[in-house]
Amino acid sequence: MLDVKPEVFESLNTVLPTYYELFVDSNVSIPCITYFEYNNVQNETGDTMVYSEVTYCVKVWGHSIKDVSEYSVQADAVMRENGYRRISSTELAENDLICKTTLYRALGLETKEI
Repeated sequence: MLDVKPEVFESLNTVLPTYYELFVDSNVSIPCITYFEYNNVQNETGDTMVYSEVTYCVKVWGHSIKDVSEYSVQADAVMRENGYRRISSTELAENDLICKTTLYRALGLETKEI
C-alpha cells in the first residue's frame, strides 16, 4: 500500500491551514482545507514492480465563493505539482459556509518485496 498522506498534507498546508478530515471538529477556523484518502488500490503488478492508484478528497472551506474559488485554484496547483489529476469537483453551501470538494487521483510506484 502506498502512503502519501504526509506529502499531501505538506503541499496543501502551503495554501491554507490543513486538517485530516476524520479529526476535524467545529473549533477549526475557516478558511481551511480538509482532506482524506478516498481510495488506495493496487492497480498494476509486474515481476518486480507494483503500482497503486491513490485518490484523495480535498475540501476547501470558506465564507465567500470568491475566497473558496481562489484557494481551490491554489490547492489544485499544488496537487498537480505532486502528480495528481482532478477527476471530480463540486460545490456545496449551507448558511454562510461554502465548500468546494475535489477528488484527485495519481498512480504511484510501490516497492515490491521479492
